[in-house]
Amino acid sequence: MIAVRSILCLVAVATIACDDNPDERTLLQAPRLLAVRAEPPVLRGVDGVVTLSALAVSTEGAYADGQAVQYRACNPWAFMVSPERDCPPETSLQLGNGELTTEQLFAFYPPPEGQGYNPGDGGVPQESCEEPASIEVPILAEVEIDGVSLVTVKRIPIFLDESARQNPSIDTIAVVATNGDERTLSIEVDPSSLDQECRDGARQLEAVRIYLYSTSGSFESSSVDVVPTPGGRIEPAEIRWTSAGESAILFFVVIDNEGGVDWRTRTLEEGSNE
Repeated sequence: MIAVRSILCLVAVATIACDDNPDERTLLQAPRLLAVRAEPPVLRGVDGVVTLSALAVSTEGAYADGQAVQYRACNPWAFMVSPERDCPPETSLQLGNGELTTEQLFAFYPPPEGQGYNPGDGGVPQESCEEPASIEVPILAEVEIDGVSLVTVKRIPIFLDESARQNPSIDTIAVVATNGDERTLSIEVDPSSLDQECRDGARQLEAVRIYLYSTSGSFESSSVDVVPTPGGRIEPAEIRWTSAGESAILFFVVIDNEGGVDWRTRTLEEGSNE
């Protein structure tokens, strides 16, 4: 299997690292900000606009689509190491409704002298493996859940051309086998939601990674990769989850190589095979 690029470890969740212990990463024992989604996942040209949403989870497993999350855009022309130091609230672009436009961004953060920005230039043929030029705008997402303050960084590419990008999405999640407390889940990604990427010197449907979380029980792994064949065939991903003897909410966060994000949830009732 072709490995999904390591960037997927970085863009999924800023509150954890990619380690070898799936239990510590997948079991939701404290408030978490699991993912931030931009729709569409990139700002395109002078008329670009994105809408932000977030998946935030409380200690009880309740979740919200980011209604209480605050967003602010940081300087795309500056190198950010520390969000507190390099993107303080008083000097950053506040996004009260979670919406950001290219015009709004460059009015607040004008390009440095000599570093022009000409949307519409540098278009790349669809069949080419050359990537269009882009910069990224860091977005800080902040929320307080159960008295815990959570902060994560979402980076949104700004493309010079008008190339369309979309978020990947999960089509179906089904329990396909049960063995005692263990259930095998089949996860199908919607092929029409996948962009083209360069792999093995040719443009193909992109590979994605699905990060796994649950309010109880344990997954055998913290993530699973879905890599289409050169012919565009996509096999469902299978993952085993073991119950802890109680009902659980499972969260599935799918990420592509450019930061496209989406999520699905599934509640598994104790004693049910559905």
